[in-house]
Amino acid sequence: MNSVIDKKNNPGYVEIIINGETIPLKFGTMAMGKFCEMRKIKIHDAEKELSSGPSQYAALIDFIYCGACVGYALNKKEIDFTKLSVSEWLDSLTPQIHTQILGAIQASQNQTLNRAQRRQIQKEHRHLKN
Repeated sequence: MNSVIDKKNNPGYVEIIINGETIPLKFGTMAMGKFCEMRKIKIHDAEKELSSGPSQYAALIDFIYCGACVGYALNKKEIDFTKLSVSEWLDSLTPQIHTQILGAIQASQNQTLNRAQRRQIQKEHRHLKN
């Protein structure tokens, strides 16, 4: 039976359990950075990539792959999966588990994008002062 463990004290972190294997997913600054690097986009384009367009599913797989890479690194686990593996994980999950994963992604995006937007505003504010 597949399930999900939501780490309420760590927004953006969930563990999915597929066939008895725990797969940690950590969505945040590092995953967003890896995602932007992988897709060759700027952070302010990430939300658009994930929410619309013909490559939305590919973008979602890429982002979950990045989140899994970070989750595995945090848990000192060897990365032994591919983007195809991520696609297979997603295909095996219930709609309820998909919703929980998307909730973790949304929570992390809000935090990551808010930090990036604050930095941009601070940068523009410093520029205006000079």
